[in-house]
Amino acid sequence: MKLATTTALLLATTSALAQIPGRIYVTNYAGHVHVVQYTPNATSLENIFTYPLPGNPSWLFKGKDKHQLWYVSEDWVGNKGSLGRLDILQNGALSVGTPIVLRGNPVQAAFAFNDTGILTAQYSGMDGLGGGVQLLKFDGSNGTALKHVDTYKFANLTAPKEAPQDVPRAHGVTLDSTGKFAFVPDLGADRIRTMLFNGTSLSYQEGAFDTQLPAGYGPRHAVFFRHLPQNATQPFSIWEPGFLLVVNEIASTIVTYEIKYEAGNVHISPAAGEIDSTGSLPFQNKVAFKNDTRAAEIKIAPGNRFVTVSNRAWHGTDANGAVDTLVTFEVNLDGTLKLVDTKNLADSKCLIPRSFDFHPSGDKVLVACTQSSSVVVYSRDPNTGIIGAPLASLGLNTTVAGTVTGISHAIWD
Repeated sequence: MKLATTTALLLATTSALAQIPGRIYVTNYAGHVHVVQYTPNATSLENIFTYPLPGNPSWLFKGKDKHQLWYVSEDWVGNKGSLGRLDILQNGALSVGTPIVLRGNPVQAAFAFNDTGILTAQYSGMDGLGGGVQLLKFDGSNGTALKHVDTYKFANLTAPKEAPQDVPRAHGVTLDSTGKFAFVPDLGADRIRTMLFNGTSLSYQEGAFDTQLPAGYGPRHAVFFRHLPQNATQPFSIWEPGFLLVVNEIASTIVTYEIKYEAGNVHISPAAGEIDSTGSLPFQNKVAFKNDTRAAEIKIAPGNRFVTVSNRAWHGTDANGAVDTLVTFEVNLDGTLKLVDTKNLADSKCLIPRSFDFHPSGDKVLVACTQSSSVVVYSRDPNTGIIGAPLASLGLNTTVAGTVTGISHAIWD
């Protein structure tokens, strides 16, 4: 009886969340951030505020303070990217602060040190073409000003290949559950770099604790996954083993690694499993199809049962039938993945799904469609993980000097 009551309450709460209007934040490479309103049962989204940002904004993220929105921005001209804060006002408007200049072109960032620092991943432009990471911490005197703490420009490759694997290219930052370790997928080096947060700084030894992937994989992003304890009252240690799920952009695969801890150190086991990120779409030439498809984002859905990946298709005349998709998998107990659903985004004209975000209720998915310069909200069944029909969409102008720059990122408030 108690279980039934709890389940009914959870379903009622989820249903109530689904009917609440929601705000969406969107960045584009033209140099803007948009505040967009989602209204249940409406077929279109409303752009209510637009603000200019420096450079080419690439990533939005939040910490514990939900009244603050953060971004990193690339600089395609001068390789001087930026990190900035946007204060969210009561009416949904944003207050744009003065950004801090970074080295190179950041494409992702995450909070560290219990939200007292930020780690950024630079794709390129750090003392030349290559990438690396930068760690910044909040000034202890007032807790708001950021200062540079550590910068690591990764060593040049000993056997460079064609671009984008000609130089090291950090493309993501993923922290484990302890908050003491960061995993940085290096798309250029086919490597997962493991870094230690040591006291108030970042410790990294080139190659010492890194994990090498097969040549040509191009790791892009990763998520740290751990199954919830079967007994809800069971104590849950941050040092329990987990899994690192890595999505590879060039190979269009997802590789699972097992993460274990011993004496305060992290150990990454050989791959526990690998699966094609493109799912079950019918196509005649699998090799040609994969060559025209690039995996982009990976995220764990609310409920901690499913993981979803976005795949971007080449839309040229030689596309070999490739299409843009969201592919959902269920995470097995051993960390391997079981295909659940393949959502073709062509019906809603969502071209190049660079990123996506789950609504907290789990019943909607927001997709940032780069090439079509649009954002689309899709329905989703939180119990099965299956993504349904488009609910609402919005096109935005991202044209600069006659060129469509595209949408870079979108998240729910």
